[in-house]
Amino acid sequence: MAVETTKIGDIINPEVMGNMIEAKIEAQCKLTPYAHVNTDLQGVPGDTLTVPSWNYIGDAEDFNPETASDSDAEMATTKLTASTTKFTVKCAGKSVSILQTAINSGLGDPVGQANLQLAKSVVNKIDNDLMEAAYTCKNVYAPDAAIGYAGIVDAVSKFEDEEDGIDKVIFIHPNQEATLLKDKDFLSADKFEAGVAVNGAIGKIAGCWVKKSKKVKLESGYYLCPIIKTEPDSSETEYTEDELPALTIFLKKDTQVDHEWFPKKQRHDITAAKYYGVALTNAAKVVIAKFKNGETIDAKVASVRDRSKTELGMKLSDLMGEDVDILKDGSVIGTFPYVDNFTQFSKNKPDLQKGHFMVATLGESYKAKYKVERISGTGGESKDVTNDEVLIMRLTDDKDTVYKVTADGQPDLVFNFARATLK
Repeated sequence: MAVETTKIGDIINPEVMGNMIEAKIEAQCKLTPYAHVNTDLQGVPGDTLTVPSWNYIGDAEDFNPETASDSDAEMATTKLTASTTKFTVKCAGKSVSILQTAINSGLGDPVGQANLQLAKSVVNKIDNDLMEAAYTCKNVYAPDAAIGYAGIVDAVSKFEDEEDGIDKVIFIHPNQEATLLKDKDFLSADKFEAGVAVNGAIGKIAGCWVKKSKKVKLESGYYLCPIIKTEPDSSETEYTEDELPALTIFLKKDTQVDHEWFPKKQRHDITAAKYYGVALTNAAKVVIAKFKNGETIDAKVASVRDRSKTELGMKLSDLMGEDVDILKDGSVIGTFPYVDNFTQFSKNKPDLQKGHFMVATLGESYKAKYKVERISGTGGESKDVTNDEVLIMRLTDDKDTVYKVTADGQPDLVFNFARATLK
């Protein structure tokens, strides 16, 4: 009778895992589907590449040959310019260790989980690099408004497309989704027939498919939303030097998985690595649209305290990031770093000297006389304040913290930190 023995290669097969991880990478990447993969570096010496990015020469101008023949007039020449990016191929890799006891236990699937986690790790690295490459584009449109149809239309017009229907994709932060969903010109993905919508898109607006990504930057109260043309202006010139794609991944070596077995430790080390470089290869196919982080509250009601100031011996720039803002609905957004030395906030209680803090300036209608109380968690004692525009709030319940300010004859003013980023 034949005896079949399960070998370690049946449990951990690097070649099979490599294919599985690569498939997961392609499925999970946000930006990779919109980047051209160039394999010219595979199998050839060298790890450094200089990439050109042509700049547009401008529209043609009127010229009259009849008039020019009787004079010295000639067509004005235009300089053809290109910027270049030089980069060195790098390795993106991650390793996971699995004890044999974890495999033997039968609890869960540690090998399958290693597949998933390694793929996610490489995915995030590639997406991060592509997003950073997109942000090197100098083609920026900045309406002084939150994201919406009108602003996206104006941003898209910077492509100067001569034909309609050229597909584009805009990346938004998840915090912007609610604003777009309320826009009457937004078409949700369920409005399209199966197979029409871009994979992972939540819908379409102003000719752009909309995809969410937490990698979209928030700087100084503005979300930087990349818009990328996903189709060539001409099918005849696609991926040629005449019409390079917006973003390119220069692949040196595809995802490789290696397995090491350490019997004295009874441990498996599984490593995934990919060698590549990314570059912005056609700046004319990318626009960075800067949209305000929601509708901010009227400064006459309340505002974020000037970060250049100092309150109770603490620089406000150490308490609040440049992206902190207060929205009309009372949401406080932005980044709050953890501090452990705000001694003057509570001199006799060391536990209250550390944490996350928000400093706001109250408007004329509130600062004369008001009551402030924390209404989140177990609640807190209320405090009556007179003639003080500065309100310092400790995020006692972290992101669940909610404060309420009341003043005679004024609507309640709420500070809700659910959308804040705590570091």
